[in-house]
Amino acid sequence: MQVRRRGFSEIDRDQMATKETIEPLTGLRGIAALLVVHSHYFFWCAPYTTESIPRHLLNASNTANFGMSLFFTLSGFVITYHYWNFGWRESPAAAFFRFLFLRLSRLYPVFLLFFLLQFKSTSIDADFYGDRWFSAALIHVFNLESWYPIQFKNALVDGSGYFVSWSISTEIGMYLIFATALVLAGRFTRRVGPVLAATATIYVALTVVAVNFNDTVGPALARLPNVYDALEPNYAWRWFYYLSPYFRLTQFIFGAFAAMLVLKEWDVGLRFHLSNLSTISAALILVLYIDVIVSGKISPETSQLLQSALFAIMMANGRANTLLNRALSNKALVFFGLISYSLYLFHRYPATWAGASQVKEFTWPLFGQYAFNFCLTLLFAAILSWGLYSTIEMPAQKWLRTLLPRRWKETKVPAADAPIQPVRA
Repeated sequence: MQVRRRGFSEIDRDQMATKETIEPLTGLRGIAALLVVHSHYFFWCAPYTTESIPRHLLNASNTANFGMSLFFTLSGFVITYHYWNFGWRESPAAAFFRFLFLRLSRLYPVFLLFFLLQFKSTSIDADFYGDRWFSAALIHVFNLESWYPIQFKNALVDGSGYFVSWSISTEIGMYLIFATALVLAGRFTRRVGPVLAATATIYVALTVVAVNFNDTVGPALARLPNVYDALEPNYAWRWFYYLSPYFRLTQFIFGAFAAMLVLKEWDVGLRFHLSNLSTISAALILVLYIDVIVSGKISPETSQLLQSALFAIMMANGRANTLLNRALSNKALVFFGLISYSLYLFHRYPATWAGASQVKEFTWPLFGQYAFNFCLTLLFAAILSWGLYSTIEMPAQKWLRTLLPRRWKETKVPAADAPIQPVRA
């Protein structure tokens, strides 16, 4: 399969960490965005009440968990793939701040627009935070909200007026952990890879233990000092496994392991096995989704860990010329992958133009009306997101990176960081 340089990859191709684009991963990112959008539009575009929806159909709307698991696993792959060799040992301080500048220059331009719009609706129009509006605004504009459990008006940060931006906070938290780990490992040991691999494996194991003892972990977290309202144990546990960077870091690690297979070219020698495992992984992800619809016997926490492990296998095989990868590389999915960041942040707005009011009882003809509303709203969201991607995301990123100090621009990239060549298999 020939991997083409076309546009930007699933996150971006940084000017000092450029690799060949693996288009199936851009397609996966498009799927992740669409899974989140579907989960929200299922309600925002429905002309019938939630209470009247058949249970299995209602369960089928729960695709956001899969989308977020895919997003964070992809983040681990892409960040490791682009930044593993980034001068962490040679110039740790410069590498650390250069890395953060590159990442924030990607995330912040369009996020600031989102923040201003949500600040107006939350703190000015609705007065959701009352006299605490300033502290809430600071927490959200600096993307700190998911790092510590915060309960306000019987909601966590994803239930506040800034709702989806919690994942940006989580993402930035994982960036800091990634960069700090590489700086420390480069400073204290020459065996960076093995040390970090062992540490990451232990961390994953501890996360699995926490999941199996959630009835103990939740109450323990609830005893932490409160930022606003008193934290309830069930809210504390949901914060940990769904919102915090500490659980999501495990998913990031799965993606990082997959990236290392590609960086070291091990995916070539394992091509036959990885191709078979990728197909099986896709089938098992479908099984996990069917479980959500039918029974829900697998806990959400366990399901998300399994999802990430399976997604990581598919990513490790992303350079193979397989039917699955060709499907993931189709133009529609790649398009949604490119605009996924703006789509994720702004998909709520078109729903106010083309959504529906939930005033009737569910009927299948009304479900057909929902499908029309969904398609129309998604069309508006895609147009809006492409406009934001073309006029704000990419131009602002390009301009901000011209502000980098010259010594950072001239930093040499190690030979091991040379672009990975396309694989024809």
